[in-house]
Amino acid sequence: EQELNWLKEQAKNCKPKYWKPKNGEKAWYIHDSYVKSDVTWGTKVDKRLITRGDVFKTREEAEKELELRLATQRLKEAIWEANGGEFIGYNANALNYAIIVYEGSLRPMPWAIIKCFQNWMYIKDEETAEKVLEENRRDFEIYYGL
Repeated sequence: EQELNWLKEQAKNCKPKYWKPKNGEKAWYIHDSYVKSDVTWGTKVDKRLITRGDVFKTREEAEKELELRLATQRLKEAIWEANGGEFIGYNANALNYAIIVYEGSLRPMPWAIIKCFQNWMYIKDEETAEKVLEENRRDFEIYYGL
């Protein structure tokens, strides 16, 4: 039951975050790596921003999403570097690790136990995983919504 609840929480993070304001409605959006102030909707860039999930009802929603995107990018870079300049894919013969939330705290866990992360999340060994977690704890907390 605990694993099912954990999977349900992970699935919530996979839902599209699209919101389409009506013409004339105020909205906030992400542009490059910052949040643009509220705009009145109805421009030619509407469709592009919406399909990328860059449009939000409030500044707080936009800032939270931007913080998540930036943390995710920093984690990808940290893990890539920790793995010697590569992302590790599926390998049944290797004991790769990922950082997960288990019983309310962040911890390295062998991927064979979890088997559900994107390849950028896998780390080559436990020692490296512990180091990545130590150096990037705040970004993992943002990533997992802690």
